[in-house]
Parts: sequence; structure tokens; C-alpha cells
Amino acid sequence: MKTSQILELLRKASPTLQVKIQYKKYGALPIGKVYHEPPRTFLQEAKEEGVYSNVKGLLERLESIDATVPFDADLISGDDWNFQEVQSVLESEGKVLIQISDPVFD
Repeated sequence: MKTSQILELLRKASPTLQVKIQYKKYGALPIGKVYHEPPRTFLQEAKEEGVYSNVKGLLERLESIDATVPFDADLISGDDWNFQEVQSVLESEGKVLIQISDPVFD
């Protein structure tokens, strides 16, 4: 998914809701790091409660990155060669879940 699509979906959610990355194999994990490395923007999971634990924090970080990137970057997880694509963003059980694919080389 493109960053603009995810920003649009996050803006519709309550800013106080928890936000997590959802892996098929590992369940829902907190978000610990968000950064841009051309040509993609990355979400990295955390082992314990992440820095971006709610919609407001993640939205602010993505908006600040988006303001400095001159194109609509893909938002992914993992690393630059074996990444996982964001498939959907949904609200479930009082949380916003960012569902990602299996790794490219899995």
C-alpha cells in the first residue's frame, strides 16, 4: 500500500486506539520504529510496547515523513530486500491492525 492510502485510513480512526502490525505467523506486535529509506517507508515491530502505540503517534510520524518525501512511497515492514507489504488496515477489538504479507522470500 502507498503511504497516502494508509494515512487516509488512519485519519478515520480514533487517535487513542492502539495500533499494531499483524503478522500471520506471529500475531499482532507493537510498532517500534518508523523511517524512510528510499524508495520505501518502513514500519518495524517492537518486542514490547512500541514508541508508536496509538494511532495519533503513528499518524504524526507518517505525516512528518510524508512531508519530506517528494513521492508516494510504499509502506512496508521487514528490510529492503526481504520485505513484507502492507495488505490492509482495519479496526478490530478496539485496535487498529496493519496487516502485512509474508516475506517476499519466505
